Amino acid sequence: MIGVIADDVTGATDVAAALSRAGLRTVLALTADVPEDAAAASDAIVVGLKTRSIPAPDAVAESLRALRGLQAAGANRFYFKYCSTFDSTPAGNIGPVVEALADALGVGVVVTTPAAPIHGRTVAGGELFVDGVPLNETHMAQHPITPMRDASLVRLLAPQVAGEVDVLPLEVVRSGPANVRDAIASASRRGARHVIADAVLADDLGVIAESIEGALLAAGSAGLIASLAEREPASGHTIVVAPPGRTAIIAGSCSKRTLEQISAFVEAGGSSYRIVAQPGDTAAALAEAALAWWSELPSDESTLVYSSSAAEDRDPNMPEAGELYEDVAGILARGMAARGVQRMLVAGGETSGAVIRELGAATAVVGAEAAVGAPWIHDAANDVYLVLKSGNFGDTDFFVDVARLGGGAVSAVREEIARTAHSIHRRGLTHGRTGNLAARDGEHILVTPTGVGLDEIDGDNLSVLDAHGRHIDGPRPTKEAFLHVAVLRSRPSAEAIVHTHSVHAAALSCLADLDQSEPLPPLTAYFGMRVGQLQLLPYFAPGDPAATSAVERAAARGHALLLRNHGPVVAGSSLGAALDALEELEHTAQIFLLTAGMRTAPLTDEQLAALTTSPPPERPTT
Repeated sequence: MIGVIADDVTGATDVAAALSRAGLRTVLALTADVPEDAAAASDAIVVGLKTRSIPAPDAVAESLRALRGLQAAGANRFYFKYCSTFDSTPAGNIGPVVEALADALGVGVVVTTPAAPIHGRTVAGGELFVDGVPLNETHMAQHPITPMRDASLVRLLAPQVAGEVDVLPLEVVRSGPANVRDAIASASRRGARHVIADAVLADDLGVIAESIEGALLAAGSAGLIASLAEREPASGHTIVVAPPGRTAIIAGSCSKRTLEQISAFVEAGGSSYRIVAQPGDTAAALAEAALAWWSELPSDESTLVYSSSAAEDRDPNMPEAGELYEDVAGILARGMAARGVQRMLVAGGETSGAVIRELGAATAVVGAEAAVGAPWIHDAANDVYLVLKSGNFGDTDFFVDVARLGGGAVSAVREEIARTAHSIHRRGLTHGRTGNLAARDGEHILVTPTGVGLDEIDGDNLSVLDAHGRHIDGPRPTKEAFLHVAVLRSRPSAEAIVHTHSVHAAALSCLADLDQSEPLPPLTAYFGMRVGQLQLLPYFAPGDPAATSAVERAAARGHALLLRNHGPVVAGSSLGAALDALEELEHTAQIFLLTAGMRTAPLTDEQLAALTTSPPPERPTT
């Protein structure tokens, strides 16, 4: 079993999301004292501490206590998770904790890397980059607690540790696991205790993970542990789905992304309350004022309470304001939970730690991600569902999306899905309860649910999937949701997909002697412009996930697919574009069947090339 020690709560949820994503049953322990029952039916336990910015000796003591708890629970491989922006000071706490854990486990050399390409964190030449920018040139240089003013991981780590620090260059990583293992062994012989691995792509992390498979201890961001987890046998995990209802958003992070998310929420018309402390204010008084404001709002209204601010807006006369705001956040969360709020989104590692401490949560079940690295977790003791996110995680509309998914106004995407579904039904392109639609909505994918006819779809009864296709909200999705996810994964430019069992296209899919390379010739100019090359797939039973790889390959070649003995799947830049293409496919299939046995004159390659590359205007879906 894998045991992970994270230096803050949002880091713990980031790791837990990665482990869960790999199919491992993951329990999140929220104190250094791992509960005795945490190991029951678990593949991994993640301990979320609050040690990132406390004195190094205290961080070491807490981490060693967590290690003993994980060992007692049966963990036999360990990982120390720190922030992908290497948040630390010359005194620690990354280096001292790693060395203490290595000493306790009898490990001589530890491979470590903060690289997390999925979050835009890469390491090259021993230097850390954030979205391609050196760490010291990003907003992290102005971090209020751990300002990061150097990109060199060697220079950052060396003052924190007693052992030597070495670098595993990218060219060695890309030369394969055997050479990586040799390089690590060579560094160990030279006296290195810490080997910082370069990694720019997810494949680089995969090579490192293969090279250190079975190692007793490794360290880094969620990137490396995710690659290690992918090498473990998946045993399944419970998906936590937060119930609909009012969402309380508590933001304390001062990161650039959190500030953008606050602005987006306010600009979208969300109710917000900013906490600004004055000399002499107490946490209890500030929290009570915020709760009084909150209590006056409609009982179903999602809200944002924040203390976040840009560096230039912070009061230099209140250097301790950060700790005060953390205490306020904890009291707020406890007060909202007592008032029946079940959905909370908390932004910021220190803020999340304060919330967990005040709620008194010991363990939580890890569910699907609301954003990459930010999963829902269920604190069963308080019956509260939380997203504890690092300040830099989530897209700009993340607060808006999470609040909306809890209930409230129907988004434009949802309304468009409902209109398109009704239009498909009225046009006779489907029958009974067949056919399904999907569209991207921020970081999520909305799909029509199972057992519901397209004429019954409205903006509120859609299923919500994460980017990996896991169900995170709403009713149970169509069993063919994996088709939509596979196509969207292969076609990043596509925004929407329509799948029907329309009569003529379905009839075409049943013909025995179709030309595999061109199952439907370009009989009309509009087919050439809207559909192009139709991709014919072999037969798979409806809902059979074995079709995934075939769908992905075909979708990479073209946006219009025909499933054997089934029907069409068409992607587009919008639902309107996808529906236009599907209708053109259906119409051309009808012409093809009507002219069976006759000589036809499909458009030539020259005629197709002469057609405008700009598609004709979309028809309305009303």
